[in-house]
Amino acid sequence: MDPAILKGIYFVLTGGIMTQTGLILGMYASLENNVKKAIIAAVLSTAIADSLGDGIGIFYGEKTKYNNNNNNAFISAISLISAKVILGLMYSIIIYFNNIRNGVIISMIVSLFLLLISLNYLAILRKENKKEFIIKNLTIILITSIVSYIIGLLINNLID
Repeated sequence: MDPAILKGIYFVLTGGIMTQTGLILGMYASLENNVKKAIIAAVLSTAIADSLGDGIGIFYGEKTKYNNNNNNAFISAISLISAKVILGLMYSIIIYFNNIRNGVIISMIVSLFLLLISLNYLAILRKENKKEFIIKNLTIILITSIVSYIIGLLINNLID
């Protein structure tokens, strides 16, 4: 696969999943009423705003590497934006068609599955020990998710 496309996809599969799962868990823990609408709105808003911001960032970051080759920068930016919007839509659909608790649980399971597949493939590409690579990276992602959930609980309990 084209390295410019892989760069955009992997940026999303780690950063995008961390952002969306943290957002979902934090909001789920902090909101009591209309949580489904709030999470869907937040996920879609974040998917669009975050993907465009990251897309521009990766575009200019790639431009610094490939001085006269705007094509690689454009391909990386487009793959990142597309993948993040698709990810946001996926989470929104999961939450919309399930009760909120099941939607959050299914979203976390799907996230874990996507991360396992992508981290396994990346370990193969980098010729690293798969088990160590996956455990190290999943630990960071899981800590981020737990912290987001705890912050949501604290906000729910401390703010009226």
